[in-house]
Amino acid sequence: GLDPSIMDGDHDAPVLISNKAPNPKSRSEKDTHRRTRLHWEPLDEVSSGSIWALLGTDSDVHDFEIDEDEFAELFQAELSPFASIVSNSSKGSSSNGVVKVIDSKRANNGGIILARLRLSFSELAHAVDNIDCTAMTLEQIDGILEYIPTREERRSLAAYMRDDPESRFEGMCECEKFMVTMMSVRHYKRKILAMVFMLKFSSRVSELESNAELVENACDELFQSVRFRKILGVVLNIGNKLNTAGTSQRTTAGAIKLASLLKLNQAKAFDKKTTCLHYVALVVQRNNPNLARFKEDLPHVFEAEKVHWHESHAEVDTLWKELDNVRRVALLYGRQVDEDLGAMRRSDGDSITLASEVLGEDEEVRLLRLTVVGNFTIRAICKISGLLEHYQYAKMQFQRLLEYFGEEDRIDMLPHELFHIVVTFCKNYDVALSEVMVDDRLKASQFRWCVLCIACSILLISFFQKTKESNPSSSNANALESLLESDEAEQEPENDESQTISSRSSSKKRSSMTNVLNDIRNKSRGTFRWRRKKP
Repeated sequence: GLDPSIMDGDHDAPVLISNKAPNPKSRSEKDTHRRTRLHWEPLDEVSSGSIWALLGTDSDVHDFEIDEDEFAELFQAELSPFASIVSNSSKGSSSNGVVKVIDSKRANNGGIILARLRLSFSELAHAVDNIDCTAMTLEQIDGILEYIPTREERRSLAAYMRDDPESRFEGMCECEKFMVTMMSVRHYKRKILAMVFMLKFSSRVSELESNAELVENACDELFQSVRFRKILGVVLNIGNKLNTAGTSQRTTAGAIKLASLLKLNQAKAFDKKTTCLHYVALVVQRNNPNLARFKEDLPHVFEAEKVHWHESHAEVDTLWKELDNVRRVALLYGRQVDEDLGAMRRSDGDSITLASEVLGEDEEVRLLRLTVVGNFTIRAICKISGLLEHYQYAKMQFQRLLEYFGEEDRIDMLPHELFHIVVTFCKNYDVALSEVMVDDRLKASQFRWCVLCIACSILLISFFQKTKESNPSSSNANALESLLESDEAEQEPENDESQTISSRSSSKKRSSMTNVLNDIRNKSRGTFRWRRKKP
């Protein structure tokens, strides 16, 4: 009485039970093919302005041809009564596996992850038990780490496997089989975490070493940059000149806090445009342009600004704690190997735990050297010890840098905070310098234009003086006007069109020359004003 069409729906969605009686015709008509289904979620309503409504206007889309034979070959397969038998015999009973204990969604997702491993459960258990990092990639180990059994799942699986474990194991899904297999491995969670630690160790240590080296190099650059020091000197001099000008009773400052550098672009002159930082850049550019390139001395400061010291230092502490777990696992594995080799006989071998025992340093090193994970632990201990020393040295360098800038009382200041002040000042200085350079180019252009105008005026004055000497009875204006009239009289236009063009050009010349004459008259009165022609 069940509806077989339910199997065509989404397996993760809840089953909708209908109260309608099944149609006898549909029950008798069975599909002869297995078909691929697309489990999408259709919309109940489509608005007229949506993209789905606009698809109705795309007639060419609906005219696409589809090869029916190809479509059938790809998305349907003929049902065969022997197909399930063949697949079951080739794959084993896993295809009949049904979720028995754990959550169905978790079981499905875990089955997908496990299918990518291409390892049998026995091979997987052997790799975890021996901490063999070559059997799986980091992504694969991270994937199975999410599906190791929880305490409740272990309890439920153990209760389910109590009666007839072999047959019940065969009836489980893939994820449940994986969990039961892992339960047979001692300390499987610690061992998987150790494998993850070993595969990530090199990249994590390399990044932490790079962070410490960046902070150290940034401190050295600030110590050694002469140009940056001189820029601070210019800032100090100009600031003192501003603060002690006039009747001010303030004394000159011998030093300022680095945070004061960020206030230079806030103090503006009375033109409401020029800031103190603009003026510093202008003074430096006029006197020693090479100082403006002080940013070239601080390449690592810009990179060290991104290093958050607290987070990096906490990561080193986390590495050390995680390494202690790997050390315990390595000691456990070393004892097991030692027993197998017969070097150490214990009557209570099954009682070996990860509890800390009093071991001599030589004995611990001996046990660690028996296994690959143990040798890795020894190298990792040396590596992290060196990393801690590197961080201590970088911290000492930063403390010296604080003293260098007179900020030794700022014990709470972190390296990236100081570097952020320097980087922000460099960026503000570059912006101010570019604006100063643009303003200087504009002023230089205006100055050249004024010089050109004055030179032209001098040439015109000398020309009129020569004209007056040759014809002393007429003034400058009359002489020029008579000259223009004589030129117009000599040129006879050939036709009306040329006459019109000639008259227009003559009027333009007359108006422009009249303006020149007026300026010359003003010059003779001592009120010369040059009127720049508008474009």
